[in-house]
Amino acid sequence: MCRLPVEILTENFKWRCGRSHLTIGGELNEGTDRFEQSVKTPTLDIAQTCSLWHNIVLSRPSLWTRIEVDLNCDRQSESLVDLVTLYLSRSSPRELTLTIEAWENDGNADSLTETGLSMLLALVKEKHRWKAVEFSLSISVFDGLNFAGECRRSCDCLEELTLPDEMDAMDNDRTRTKFAIDAFHEMLYHTPELHTLKIKGQFSEHLIGTGVFDVRTFILDIRGNELDLDNVFTLLAMYRFLGSLDILPDFDHEPEIPLPPALPNGVSVIDSPLQHLSITVRDDSDSECRGLIASAYLFQYLRARELKDLWIRGTNLKDPADSEERDICFNSLTKFLRAPSASCKD
Repeated sequence: MCRLPVEILTENFKWRCGRSHLTIGGELNEGTDRFEQSVKTPTLDIAQTCSLWHNIVLSRPSLWTRIEVDLNCDRQSESLVDLVTLYLSRSSPRELTLTIEAWENDGNADSLTETGLSMLLALVKEKHRWKAVEFSLSISVFDGLNFAGECRRSCDCLEELTLPDEMDAMDNDRTRTKFAIDAFHEMLYHTPELHTLKIKGQFSEHLIGTGVFDVRTFILDIRGNELDLDNVFTLLAMYRFLGSLDILPDFDHEPEIPLPPALPNGVSVIDSPLQHLSITVRDDSDSECRGLIASAYLFQYLRARELKDLWIRGTNLKDPADSEERDICFNSLTKFLRAPSASCKD
């Protein structure tokens, strides 16, 4: 295989490395039924095979750029920090694709081990090279970090961002996490290439009335009692170039039947340049305005004259117990689509 041209070897290495060049996390041990630490280093494994492969891999920083890390993996180990630092060094100056997690008891952890904190600091210092970053952790883990200062540095490369989950943190201690939330908000003003943004819960409230970000894909995960219906439409109106919206309607709002002709603030129509709309119907929250009835409100007031694709997903769309809410939702849907009728099919 060493006789193959370097270009073919490089393509083989890309295939071997797959979607993640470094993965630090946990896997379920079926024998003990416990999660155990798992470290996968395909790029490093290739580099340690022979001198030729070593030289090829080291000359291609792009093979070191995709990192997935669970900051709360089981053991305290400086070697994990060294491993992350090695990948960051060898990937320079290429852009980074990161998945940063912190799990604890099947949920988002609100604190980190010393090792996890050191790995997070190393990743944050390379913020100027972030291209796509997904945070699956509580924003509480940023407490005590000088993250606000880092967020004032420009993220010229950042194109896709999933903000960390702040719902539980805000419920527990609003003051303690406010600085971290403000810091992430500040970061959005320094991301000229950002086109895809995923926001959960109360983060949405911090964006309202503070500026317009020209993202083209907006994933809004709303949870019951987290966001008022008026604020959702205010938020959508701010996005001038929004082309794609993926939303889980679930509003802090007492529904009226029949649906009122206007929102409580007097707004009857919100025009949007949407071309792609995806709605997930769910009823697993305590909010009265959720699932089908929340979708009905969305269709009642939203206007998307350039819409090309509409997806509605949900496990209870054909449940006989929801027939009244489904009729209300489909009535709003027919007006939204300017169609004579709407129905649900398998």
